[in-house]
Amino acid sequence: MHYVNDVLLVSDDICEAVFEYAAALARASSADVVTIPTLRHELRSSSSLVLGSASQLFCSTSDTDAAGVDIDDPALVARLWALAGLLGTPKAVPFTPTMEWESPSFDDDLT
Repeated sequence: MHYVNDVLLVSDDICEAVFEYAAALARASSADVVTIPTLRHELRSSSSLVLGSASQLFCSTSDTDAAGVDIDDPALVARLWALAGLLGTPKAVPFTPTMEWESPSFDDDLT
């Protein structure tokens, strides 16, 4: 993942989720800070990123191997996808009343 003037080694799933969340934030004219697992000097580390409409971010593949270091975080990936989904295009939801409604009765004798 290329972020501003740095290259961060992350898992494919993390890269894709961060990229989609950043795009959703940009469409919503919003911003957020996310902390993601990265590989630095063959050790698991973390990096915090500010994501929003001004983010300079792109993803590319790397020949570097994580050397057995787990840099995946399925819970984070799921959270980022969920957040991106919340910022997506609103969808119509069918109305289901929670209680029955009765029209009021009016006295016809009033004049």
